[in-house]
Amino acid sequence: MTKPFGRQGAEEFIKACRDGDYDQVSALLSRNKYLLFDFDWTNLTGLHWAVIRGHDLIVEYLIRRKADVNARDVVRLMLNFLCNYWCRLEKHRLFLRQEAGILN
Repeated sequence: MTKPFGRQGAEEFIKACRDGDYDQVSALLSRNKYLLFDFDWTNLTGLHWAVIRGHDLIVEYLIRRKADVNARDVVRLMLNFLCNYWCRLEKHRLFLRQEAGILN
C-alpha cells in the first residue's frame, strides 16, 4: 500500500495495536493478513504502535505473523524501536530472575 490506512480494516487494526487490544488484533488479522503492512499518516504500522506502547504480547504476535520489522516511519527505522523493546524486555527478565533468586 502506498497511502495511509489503505486497506479495509486498517484503521481499526492500527488502533487495536496502539491500544493493546490483542483479541481485536488477532481477529482482524485472521480476516486479512495484509493489515500487517498498513500504516497511519506518520507511516507508523501496527508493530510500531505496539512497540511504542509496550504491548509485548502484540509485538511478539505481529513478529510471528511476519510483520515488516524494517518498516520505516517518517523519522527512523523500525529496528530502532525493536532494539528499545528488546532491551526493555531483557531488563524485565533480568529483574524477575533476580527476584526469584536465580541470579545473585
